[in-house]
Amino acid sequence: MKGCELAIGITALASAIAAQIEDDADLSVLAAAATQFGDTLATIAAWRVKCAAEAERQEAAETEEGQDGGEGG
Repeated sequence: MKGCELAIGITALASAIAAQIEDDADLSVLAAAATQFGDTLATIAAWRVKCAAEAERQEAAETEEGQDGGEGG
């Protein structure tokens, strides 16, 4: 799926949902909740990337320590 297809699909979904919700206050609450949901997913994804990078650095440091220990004399 191309990025523009995803954007078009999301726009169509939002339009269909908005058409079913007549009260603007209710629609505003739903929009705020959807934003919070998306922000929370982004936070979780960023945390996973950070943790994976830290684990990778830790593993590399441990590997280096193991290699350095075997070369001493």
